[in-house]
Amino acid sequence: MAHRVLLHTAVGQRASLTNLRDLVELLIDAGQTDEASFYASRLIRLLDEEGLTEESLTYAVRLCEIIPGDTRAALEHAVLRLKAGDRAGARGQWAVALQAGADQRVADASLAAMVADEDADHHWRLLAALLPQARAARDGAITLLDAYDRTASAAGASAVSLAGRGLLQDAAGQPSAIESFTELAGDRMAPPFARAVGMVALARLLGAAAMTGERGAALRTALKLLADPAIAAHPAWQGLTGSVPRFEDLSLDLGEILLHGQDPAGAAEVLKLAHDRFPHHDLVCDRLADAYFRSGQLGAALTVLDGLVAHYREGGQLDLMATVLHRMSQMAPNNIKVKARLVDTFLQRGFVAEARAELILRAELEERSGLIKDAVISLQRAADLSWTIGMAEETFDLYQKIIALAPEQVDNRHALVTLYLQMGRLNEAAEHQRAIVDISIVAGRKHEAVAALHQVIGLTPDDTGAYYQLGELLSAAGEYGQAERVYRRILAITPGDAIAQAKVNTMASLHERRSA
Repeated sequence: MAHRVLLHTAVGQRASLTNLRDLVELLIDAGQTDEASFYASRLIRLLDEEGLTEESLTYAVRLCEIIPGDTRAALEHAVLRLKAGDRAGARGQWAVALQAGADQRVADASLAAMVADEDADHHWRLLAALLPQARAARDGAITLLDAYDRTASAAGASAVSLAGRGLLQDAAGQPSAIESFTELAGDRMAPPFARAVGMVALARLLGAAAMTGERGAALRTALKLLADPAIAAHPAWQGLTGSVPRFEDLSLDLGEILLHGQDPAGAAEVLKLAHDRFPHHDLVCDRLADAYFRSGQLGAALTVLDGLVAHYREGGQLDLMATVLHRMSQMAPNNIKVKARLVDTFLQRGFVAEARAELILRAELEERSGLIKDAVISLQRAADLSWTIGMAEETFDLYQKIIALAPEQVDNRHALVTLYLQMGRLNEAAEHQRAIVDISIVAGRKHEAVAALHQVIGLTPDDTGAYYQLGELLSAAGEYGQAERVYRRILAITPGDAIAQAKVNTMASLHERRSA
C-alpha cells in the first residue's frame, strides 16, 4: 500500500520508474499476479518510452514466465518483440500464452495487426470474426482496439491496418473512426479491398453525421471499387461492416444525394450503371426514371419504366405492372400509348373502375389531338364498363359525349336507346330514336328511317307526328296501302283530323289506281 501511495505521489518519470519497479517486485513476491500484471504493464511501457528496451523486454519475459496465461503480459511481450523486428518471436509468444489460457480475442486482434501488411486475407478473416463481438460489447471493443493499435504501431502501420483500426474505433463508438477512414480515402495506393471497406464504413458514418457532400464522395469511391467482382464478393464483408454492401443500394444512396443536390444528370449517370447491372430492380428503375425526367429526358425515363413493365408482365406480376404504368402515366400525362397499356393492365387485373377512369382520360387526350374516332372508341369502352359496374347515369353521360363527338353515327344512338329501354326510360329512348330518323332521312337511308319510326311509334303510340312522318316516307316510296293504314291510325287517335282524313282518301285512291 505504501508503494502504491508513493507511486501516485511521485514527481518525475524517474521516481515513477523506481516506485513501479519496487511495487511490481513486491506484488510478484506476494503472489498477487493480477495486480502485478497491471503494474508491470505500465512499467514495461515506461521503460520502453525511456529507451530502456532491454530492461523492458526482461520484465516482459519474466512476467510471462511467472504468469504464462496473462493477456497483458503476452501483449507487452509481443509488442516489444515486434519493435525489435522479431515477428516470429511475437507470434510464438501469443501461441504460448494462448495455450496457457490467454484471451483469444485480444490475441487475434494483435495477430491481425501483426499480419496486416503480409497476409491481408488472414487479417480480414480475424477481424471479421472479432468485430461482431466488439460491436456487441463496446468495453471489450476498446480492449481489442488497444491491442490492435499497439501491435500495428510496433509492426509498422499500413493502409490495411489503418482500415482495421477504423473498424475497431467504430465498434468502440469512437468518433475518431471517421478520421481514420478519411485518411485512408486519401491513400490512392492502398489495397483496393482495404479502401472499399473504409469507404463503405465511412459513408455510413457520414450519413449518421449528416455530412452529405463527404458521404457522396465516399459512396462514389466505394462504387468504383465494388465494380470489381472479387471485392464485391469478399467473404469477410458481413463480419467487418455488419452487412454485405450491394452495388445497387450504394448507387441508390448516391443517386438520392445527387437528386437532393439538384444534380439529376449526375444521378442519372450513377443510377444507369446500377441499371445496367440490375435492369429489373424496381427502386433503381424508379430513381433512374426520376433522374431522367428531372433532367428533361422524358423518353429515356419512359424507356426505363417500360422495360420494368415488360418484366412484370412476363412474370405475371400484374399488380406491380399496373403500379409502374401509373407512374408512367403521371410522368407523361399526355402520352396516349401509356394510358392504353394502363387500361389493358387494369382490365387484366379485373380493376374495372380504374380502367374506366383511364379510358375517359385517354379519350380527352385523343379528342385534343384530333383523333375523334379513337376518342369515340375509348368513350364507348368506358361506357360499357360503367354499365357493367352499375353506373347508369355515368353511362348515359358518356354516350352524350360520344354523340356530341360523332353526331351522325346512328349505332351509338341505337346502343343508348337499348340502355334507356333496359332502365324503362321510354321518353329518352324515343328522343334518340327520333334523332335516328332525322339522321337517316338526311343521309338518304329511307328504309332505316322507316324502321326507326316504327320504333318511335312503338315507344310513343300516341305520337301523331311520328305517324305523319312515317306516312310521308311510305307514300314517297310508293307504299300507298301501308301509308293509308298509318293515316287511319292517326284518325283513330284524333278522329277530327281533317288532314289525316284527306291523306287517307288520297292514299286509298292511289292504291286503287295502282292495283287497277
